[in-house]
Formats: sequence, C-alpha cells, structure tokens
Amino acid sequence: MRNKILMLGFFLFAITFTMQAQIAQPAPVKIKKKKYVQNGIKKGTITKAEAVKIKKDKRTITVAKKRAKADGVVTPKERLVIRKKQQKANHTIFRAANNRKVRKH
Repeated sequence: MRNKILMLGFFLFAITFTMQAQIAQPAPVKIKKKKYVQNGIKKGTITKAEAVKIKKDKRTITVAKKRAKADGVVTPKERLVIRKKQQKANHTIFRAANNRKVRKH
C-alpha cells in the first residue's frame, strides 16, 4: 500500500513538472529582439519609417504562421516561407539599427 501511494505521488509530481514545461513562454531570442528594437527606437537609431517597416514585417510573419497552422499541419514549404520572412525581418532590423540614420526628435 505504501509503495502504491509513493508511486502515485511521484506520478503526480512528474505530470505537474512536465505540464509546467509545456506552458508557452516567449523565446529568449524574441525578447532580445524586441528589446533591441525598442531600445533603437528610444535612442533614435531606428527612424519612424523603419519602425513601421519592422512592425509590418512582424505582422506578416504572424499572419503566415496562423495560415500555416490553420489546417493543423505545417508543411516543410510553409516552414521555409516563414523562415525566409523571419530572415528578411532580421535583416531589416539590423539594417535599420546600423544604417547611421538618426531619428529627429
């Protein structure tokens, strides 16, 4: 009887632990990129037009992900399209932050 209670306790602990690991958390890269853009806008290294372009790229990626997940299966072709859009957005962010254009206050 004692063994059964111990096994049940361990099983409940294991399930709780794995459930918490599956809770969606923002990826560290996303957080880092978001802070990078916010910091660039705040410091003025990213202009208003560049910020609009970055937000548009982000929205395009979000829409592409939703469309890909709509049928329940993300195909390799859809994954490739999303990855290309993310690479383009990363390039846009980098160029915006490092092109020596300064936002006028």
